[in-house]
Amino acid sequence: NQIADLIPGMTLELKQAGTGPVQLTVSADNDKTAKTVKDIIAQINDLIKYSTDNSKIERNERGNKVTNTYSSLAKTRLDDQVVRAIQSAISETRATIGNGEVSTLGSLGITINRDGTYAFNDAKFSEGIKKDPAAVQQLIQKVADKLASSNGVIRQYTKYDGQIPLAIKSNKEQNDSLNKKIARMEELFEKQAEAMRLMFSRLESNMAKLNAGSSAISSMVSSYNANNS
Repeated sequence: NQIADLIPGMTLELKQAGTGPVQLTVSADNDKTAKTVKDIIAQINDLIKYSTDNSKIERNERGNKVTNTYSSLAKTRLDDQVVRAIQSAISETRATIGNGEVSTLGSLGITINRDGTYAFNDAKFSEGIKKDPAAVQQLIQKVADKLASSNGVIRQYTKYDGQIPLAIKSNKEQNDSLNKKIARMEELFEKQAEAMRLMFSRLESNMAKLNAGSSAISSMVSSYNANNS
């Protein structure tokens, strides 16, 4: 009893049969739309902040010794690529319908800060919806398609053979290779250590024998001197 293809974006649920005409009044829920877009911007900002916080390289100095401490994403550019792709999707989207007053997300109060995150102006967004609701709908739909469609940015990076899974696989293979090398080196070191322990054990035994021989010689010399004095 549900009709989902009559009005785009709306599903009608039929409860019961009636004997007279039924009047439907449909209006946009601007507040809900603004909250949804604002929540998406907040999630994008979280991603940008995570990328920034985990791409830092700290320089540590102790006397003449300098060491660098790398954060978890400091040695990869993949997070930067994701952020740039999202920013491009937001900045390049244009409305092609309406009266021209609302043509970009910037005209809806979605602007970029100096640190790369986004600001959301509630009043300007609500004003834009009132000025040109059709253009706003098209803008939001275009951005949603660029980010979340089957060919969108998110899909390109997170799908089975996307760049993030491939990077994870590559890192795992590198770690496995390093662990194997470490295991082989540890085995080699243990063999060398065992050979050195055996060598020093023999050296210690020979030294003990030499010491015993020296004591015997000293004793013999002392006895000889005593007998000939």
